[in-house]
Amino acid sequence: ERNGYGVRMRPVYRRTLTSIGRRSYAVVLPKEWVSKVGLNPGDSILIEVQHDNSLLLRPIASEHRATQQAVKVIRTGATLRREITAAYLAGYDRIVLRSDAPLSSADREVVRRTVRGLTGAEVVSESNNEIEIQILLDTSAVEPEKVASRQNALVANNIEIVADAIDEWSGDRARVAMMMDEEIDRHYFTLVRAVRAYARSGRLPTVRLLDLRLVAKFLEDIGDRLVRISELIASNGTSKPPGEALSSVAEKARALVPTQNRAFESFMRYEVELAEEVISEISVLIDSLSSLERMEGVQVDKRAQAIVNELKRIAENQIDIADITTPLPEP
Repeated sequence: ERNGYGVRMRPVYRRTLTSIGRRSYAVVLPKEWVSKVGLNPGDSILIEVQHDNSLLLRPIASEHRATQQAVKVIRTGATLRREITAAYLAGYDRIVLRSDAPLSSADREVVRRTVRGLTGAEVVSESNNEIEIQILLDTSAVEPEKVASRQNALVANNIEIVADAIDEWSGDRARVAMMMDEEIDRHYFTLVRAVRAYARSGRLPTVRLLDLRLVAKFLEDIGDRLVRISELIASNGTSKPPGEALSSVAEKARALVPTQNRAFESFMRYEVELAEEVISEISVLIDSLSSLERMEGVQVDKRAQAIVNELKRIAENQIDIADITTPLPEP
């Protein structure tokens, strides 16, 4: 419908407020609007209070369905893993890989390895030119804060495993740590997918969701640095740095376990004072690692130098986690 100037007018509806129980009220939504945005019974609507106290309604379900369309990855090769992971993180529930030529065994292996690292992902059909991946993870049942807590527990445990690997110069312990990193990465991908779903539903404040994703990235980076240390140990067999240097480095690595847990705890509990304490504690630890770099047994061994450098980067990541701790928001 247009006004006298030929300008299309927006529909305006008048509705009666209905009381439901003692504390709730209901308004019937216009059928035309519900049909237009594709809502169905049981779908959710996000209601935002504006500055003038008017309400803005956003159809969450239609946004969610938009991300559930099939993804067609045409190109195969070097970017295949990245494209599958990106589609998973974006919230797609069905990923279809297609190629004009028959998919190679190398491409199929990349798909399988990638799928193993994504929670809820399964290859449901496969042919010469196409592979279909279905994501069965229900993000509505995933709580980002619980996923982050589990990821932190895995990281803290892996720091301890790596400390043992350094102390014993054990390739076996180092390989265990590398396998553990796959689980750390899996939790990171799960959290990012859940954060995007929560952002659409409005179940957690946007700032908190952004902070959770940032913390998860710091945790993933710590995991990657532990892998680098483990690779140094696993690839050098029985050839190891001087014993005294090794023992000192392992001791500093173990000191990173309690600081890891305390830094994460300060963030999760909104405890700014604890965050400040942990940052001071970690800063002292970084200074002691810098002193360790000047130790004779470390100076003469490039592997020991590299390990100490990675431990310093891990400590800096812990400071980053504590540093984004904010006071508990006002209710």
